Amino acid sequence: MNLPMEAKILHAELINKLSGHLDPSVGLEFEQFRNSLSVHLMPAEMSKSESLFSLLNNLGKKGKFGAGNYSVLKSLITNPHILSIIESYEQKINEILFPERVSKSTASMETDGPPNPLRLTEQDLQRLASCFGSGWEMFVGQLGVSSEKVDQKKIENPAHMPSQVYNCLLVWFRQCPKRPTITVFDQTLQNSLDFCSVNMDKYENLKRDIENR
Repeated sequence: MNLPMEAKILHAELINKLSGHLDPSVGLEFEQFRNSLSVHLMPAEMSKSESLFSLLNNLGKKGKFGAGNYSVLKSLITNPHILSIIESYEQKINEILFPERVSKSTASMETDGPPNPLRLTEQDLQRLASCFGSGWEMFVGQLGVSSEKVDQKKIENPAHMPSQVYNCLLVWFRQCPKRPTITVFDQTLQNSLDFCSVNMDKYENLKRDIENR
């Protein structure tokens, strides 16, 4: 695709902003991100990549990163603030690249009635995922995520449970015909507490934030 200049500029702006959060000088945040990329990059590519730019460049060569193509990147990010930055630029770029999709989406939203503040966002899922402990696989299974998908997300995000949970929640979120609500999420969770460990104090605070926004 021959990218419009405006999309290229926004993409470059995004990389520049991300470098402020995922630069090697940041330390732990960068190392966690770099380690999570080991699923997508070969060891030789990893060893030669000592900066965010080189990591993203190698990811781009595999067709897994580019203007508007941020699915893999988002699956590796655990910081809600960084995720919101990516989603903001993704929306702007997609409005340029796929204006017909945006118009259809807008029309669909208009026919669905007024916005429902209880509807979850991907950022909400990121925060909710941090509440789960052992047995979370059973919970996402209750939401309709297959065991094959669960295993896949575990392999893609080894040794980091919140990322595993978040990416499984994304599978559920994206396969729903309409954006799901915290009400549906909560009903399923309440029915899963016998076999799923959850930090309920943290969860109730997050749930309250979503319900009151």
